Amino acid sequence: MRPKFVIAAVGVVALLLVIAAVWRHEASTDDRGAGAVPALPEVVNAPGIWSDDEGTDGPLAAVGASTRMKATGVTGELEGVDMFGVSAIDGHATWLPGIEEVADVALSPDGRWIGWRQYGAARGQRLVGWAVMDTSTGEVRELRDLGAPRVGDSMQDLAFSGDSGHLLTTYNVPAPGQRHDHQFVAWDVTDGTPTEIEAPAKHSLPNLGSAPTGVVWSRGNTVYRWEVGTATAPTSEVLPHEVVIASWGPDDKAFAYIAAPSPVAQKDSISASVRLYAGTTLAGAREVPLDLPNGVDPSEIRGWTDDHHVVIGDYRTMVYIVDVVTGDVVAHDTRGYGKTFNDPVLASGLWQQPLAAPVPPQGTSDPRTPWRWAAAAMLLAWAGALLVRRRRDRTRTQSPVVPGTGPMAPPPDLRPLATAAFGLVVVLVDFRIESFDLIPDPLGWAIAAQALCSLRPAHRGFYLAGVAAWCAVVPSVPEWFGVESILITSALTLALVIAQYQTCTAILAVSPPGATSADTIRWLVVSLAIALVLAFIVNWTDPDSGLILAGIGLADFAVLVWFLVMLYGLGRQQPSPVYRPAVSS
Repeated sequence: MRPKFVIAAVGVVALLLVIAAVWRHEASTDDRGAGAVPALPEVVNAPGIWSDDEGTDGPLAAVGASTRMKATGVTGELEGVDMFGVSAIDGHATWLPGIEEVADVALSPDGRWIGWRQYGAARGQRLVGWAVMDTSTGEVRELRDLGAPRVGDSMQDLAFSGDSGHLLTTYNVPAPGQRHDHQFVAWDVTDGTPTEIEAPAKHSLPNLGSAPTGVVWSRGNTVYRWEVGTATAPTSEVLPHEVVIASWGPDDKAFAYIAAPSPVAQKDSISASVRLYAGTTLAGAREVPLDLPNGVDPSEIRGWTDDHHVVIGDYRTMVYIVDVVTGDVVAHDTRGYGKTFNDPVLASGLWQQPLAAPVPPQGTSDPRTPWRWAAAAMLLAWAGALLVRRRRDRTRTQSPVVPGTGPMAPPPDLRPLATAAFGLVVVLVDFRIESFDLIPDPLGWAIAAQALCSLRPAHRGFYLAGVAAWCAVVPSVPEWFGVESILITSALTLALVIAQYQTCTAILAVSPPGATSADTIRWLVVSLAIALVLAFIVNWTDPDSGLILAGIGLADFAVLVWFLVMLYGLGRQQPSPVYRPAVSS
């Protein structure tokens, strides 16, 4: 295989790698599809470890913390742990910037709100309050107890009310010489208004439960329920066992609770464990525990799929859907892609919808890899071209042409080069009103293409340059109307580089007056094109290197001006008379 074909193949591979990297970088998350109805995914996929997709624009099905990698420079990387959310609408996962505390967050039953604790400026300092984020707008509201000079963290899990309208918090207000009375407060997520659920007292922390509406909590074997903001007193139910967590079903009649082992069982058996009591009514759930299979540990109630099926778990990714009548259990593992920390929190109200197919994570590999391969391929192609040129020059030196041994070809008429220079000037000069360029770039490319193609009889390089210019007409149309895309810019830049290189190659072969400049310009064009790609990669990963990119871009523009001046100068020259030396007989 001839070397130039190898070089061309490597160049094509480099181009394809660059296009693939750019396309991947610009890929959107549209049309991923779980449908318009909010739903939980079958498994919770964290964003790709290298993903840079951030923010949220709708309800979330899950939130969690996972490993995230960030590029630093061309080769460096930084590993950390960030919060992420999985959309309940289209299923794609994104990072959630601005959430400081990754250890403990709460997600409202409808997926509309995220709540978390906020601490002092230095990590590990005292609690200062809480925050809630609207997942549809990204707006964050801070919640503060203005009447408390200090807030003590109770380390109680955060939770939302059944209607997703209030964030539930427990804390204490320590003061010198006074006892630390526990506060149990519901914060309105829309305006930050606090509502006291229980009067401050020196008592144990409540165990938070759930229901379709209102607030559910328990102390000992008593379960309380209250509609926030109403004048009525909380209702209560006394159960036969100490309650760990209690929950009403979606019909507000079915009931399930997890009971702690009795003191006698804890004393007599080290294997004593919690039990699940459930039924279609509270009365039916009071006495008889469900007989669950071995290995099913009901440590928490995750939600309800319908009036007869409660979802339980054990603080891991495995959940169990239990029939409250028969006790039948269906296991489901929600573990997906990503190295997650703790168990992702699911929007409990969405269990009542069919599970949606998960969306594959984006950005699972280092985005710099295709650029590195492309840069290596371009450097290899450049080195190969230099070797071919050196070999050709050596061949010409070894086989010189003896003057006077044959007729001289007539010099070509290069006046179309001036027209090509004019067309490229039309491309370069922009005069925009808003986003519309009054000087049409497609027309400039067409003028240059026509002029260069007309020189095909003189040398094939002119024709190849003209073809590149014709190809540039297509992407220059949307660019002329103000459409900005890295794909359009890359296509136009590549077309210009090919046009310059092939034109200089042709001039080197047919025009001795322009040979020196043409030979220098064509290798500067290739060198600066490679340097621009490398500088773009560096600038993409390290924005502080923009000065290097600007310097190379300025040098590339200077070479382009030199190229245009050369074209215009050669185009203004008149072809010399043909001289044929006498041939002796």
